[in-house]
Amino acid sequence: MNYAHSVQLTIQNDLISKLGKTSLVDALIELIWNALDADALNVRVVFEDNGLDSLNSIKIIDDGVGIHFSEAKNIFKNLGGSKKKNKLKSDVYGRFLHGKEGKGRLKAFSLGATVNWSITYKDESLDKLFTYKVAMHLNNPSDVKISDPVESDENLKSGVILEAYDVPKKIRKLNDSAKTKILETFAFYLYDYKNINLEIDGEKIDPKKIILAVTPFNLDFINYEGKDYSSTLRLTEWVSSKQTTSTYLSCNHGIPYLKLDMGWNYPNKKYTAYIESEAIIEMVNMHGLDFAPSNASVQKNLGLAKEIIKGHFRAQEAEKAATLVEQWKEENIYPYPSETTNIVEQVERQVFDIVASTVSHNIDKFEKTSKENRKFQFRLLKQALETNPNSLQTIINEVLNLKPEEQDDLAELLRDVSLSSIISASKVVTDRLKFINGLESIINSKDGKKNLKERTQLHRMLAENCWVFGEEFFISVDDQSLTECLKQHSKLLSKDVDILEAVEHPTKERGIVDLMLSKTTRNNKPNTAHHLIIELKRPRVKIGRDEISQIQDYADAIRLDSRFSKTKAKWTFIAISLDRDMKLDSRYIDLENGVIAEKDNYIILVKTWAEIFDECKAKLQFFQERLKYKAKAIDGVEHLQKHFPKYVEGATTTIQ
Repeated sequence: MNYAHSVQLTIQNDLISKLGKTSLVDALIELIWNALDADALNVRVVFEDNGLDSLNSIKIIDDGVGIHFSEAKNIFKNLGGSKKKNKLKSDVYGRFLHGKEGKGRLKAFSLGATVNWSITYKDESLDKLFTYKVAMHLNNPSDVKISDPVESDENLKSGVILEAYDVPKKIRKLNDSAKTKILETFAFYLYDYKNINLEIDGEKIDPKKIILAVTPFNLDFINYEGKDYSSTLRLTEWVSSKQTTSTYLSCNHGIPYLKLDMGWNYPNKKYTAYIESEAIIEMVNMHGLDFAPSNASVQKNLGLAKEIIKGHFRAQEAEKAATLVEQWKEENIYPYPSETTNIVEQVERQVFDIVASTVSHNIDKFEKTSKENRKFQFRLLKQALETNPNSLQTIINEVLNLKPEEQDDLAELLRDVSLSSIISASKVVTDRLKFINGLESIINSKDGKKNLKERTQLHRMLAENCWVFGEEFFISVDDQSLTECLKQHSKLLSKDVDILEAVEHPTKERGIVDLMLSKTTRNNKPNTAHHLIIELKRPRVKIGRDEISQIQDYADAIRLDSRFSKTKAKWTFIAISLDRDMKLDSRYIDLENGVIAEKDNYIILVKTWAEIFDECKAKLQFFQERLKYKAKAIDGVEHLQKHFPKYVEGATTTIQ
């Protein structure tokens, strides 16, 4: 061949050699993309065997638009000079483009040391086809030879034949792993562009044979450079278990730009998740492949995609479980009644169905065991869900006697089934409702008013349930001195305060606080604290002048000690009992809201237990309504008798 033109590739030879060391499968993928970006409808990869246990050549043949001769010199002499760089779609069919950097063609050196291109293009001004040749060799990769174009036979079509010779002896035809990677890469693209034919070594890539289902989900908008771009998750499930599980950031139609190692594995599920958006294209064009995952909107959508995929597969498992559940009901081994009473049981049942059906599907011996044995095992699973969802894994491992690999499968499933967390949270809500109703019943009962002790019973129950006064508060001082309050206050705010001298109480040698609850806030400023100083009174003691003086003395002790004022804090002092002394008037207290005194950083209050209980119930009402849980007084009392027997002794005998 007479090469009339010679151009010098403006790149260091060591970089060309580096590009030429791309793996065979990755090089083929890149070169196939080049053909598809050129609007090829047919792409064939051909391995020519020389009969001596090695390859004579590797060809990639396409019928795309080719490269006009007038552009050839510029394209082949400039690495990164891709004419696709500022385009989103191809010229003829409007397909979304994959290649942008112009480096793909140099990866042909991974196929062989000598690479020839035969390029046929149509000259629109002459309405004729022309063909020219391009030759490169790895020994002198900067020297690019280009022939003059010659008019082509009328029977030819435009396109490119890339042929690599001097194939390394280590290269053989594609193994199963390489074929799988090519299938994964192009299956979704071929699924969308159904008029494309791709053949690898005589075998047509048919997406219908390997794609089980494609399910689209809308994601949140991706914000980039002040503009919002729509975003979609397209979940592609594979037929074969040989396929790998992967996640890609891509543009539309499943053109993968960047593979992410997200670790989203689900038992017996093989899929590829495509996070699609034109924002991805813009980011890649401006910043390269590695920029997009750092975008906050992309990160948010990755988290959302994970939850969507988890829910999708959970729903699939639940659907499979439905058939088995009907069978178990007929056998009378299903541990739940026909009708559910509330949402907690519905959630428990859904988790049970998924786990039990997974055991049935994956463990042959399970369905072969006796009816009585399966019924017993199901009861154990149900009990674990009701009492402690986190113990379910232990029950499965130790009672069902699973093999290690079977344990791993179920452990993976249980980690992904966040419904168990909902069950745990629901149990917390119902337990709190029982606690409030039980304590309310006891405090208002005849025995409670007479026998419930302040320090050893009422105080101790509330110290273990300080959420009654606010979810965000934690106990910092429990039946200790005002000096201990100062220590904990300074410790909470990481401040050095002189503790050598005790905090002076106005009327006592040593003031003892029932409870101090604390919380901290930051809000982009130095830490600030909020403390609750709580003075508890037994039910039969009404809050009168003496009780008000007592809580005021605590407030004065803290207010007048300069060591407390060195750090920012808000203080709330509360005296609590069943009722107020009717002799109190507005000289002592704001009768409407219970405020005794209020300044910038502190407030002194009187509250009745009825007010405390109403506040708690209001916070829990939303959850109570959705759980459809009806709190009964006797259930609450029984809850306290079970969990706090020492603290309610003698205070519940008359409650029915």
